[in-house]
Amino acid sequence: MRTWLENLFGPLFVLGFALIAGLAVAVTLYADGLCLKSLFMLATWLVATVVLWSTPFLMQRIRRDKRKVHMDERGLMIFKNAALGALTLCWLYFLCACLVAWWLVGSDGSVSVNVLPLLFVGGVVLFQLALVVGSLIQERLGGCHGEE
Repeated sequence: MRTWLENLFGPLFVLGFALIAGLAVAVTLYADGLCLKSLFMLATWLVATVVLWSTPFLMQRIRRDKRKVHMDERGLMIFKNAALGALTLCWLYFLCACLVAWWLVGSDGSVSVNVLPLLFVGGVVLFQLALVVGSLIQERLGGCHGEE
């Protein structure tokens, strides 16, 4: 039986990687603008994050352990609720970012092109963070939709 610390280590490692590598990509995009190097870094970061997130599911398929249940209805409901919360938070983030940019530059001003990739990276990082935190909170509460 794994302890709660061992269960928490994997998602926190992936989240830490996503945040640190996402920050490096954001700094490169801001410093160099939209060039081949920054686009390559962004693509590498997205692929690495997807591979890290999908590794447990791939390992489950490779091992084909039929005796152990890895994802049941409760886990699926937790994931769906966390994804819905993360998407809601991302839409609020993009709405606030657009309103703040419009407020700062006014209706006659223009926003720098370097800011737009930073908004995108911030949205992706925020989505991943909200997904992990939402899943962990629901797992720790012990239920979904009022269940015990």
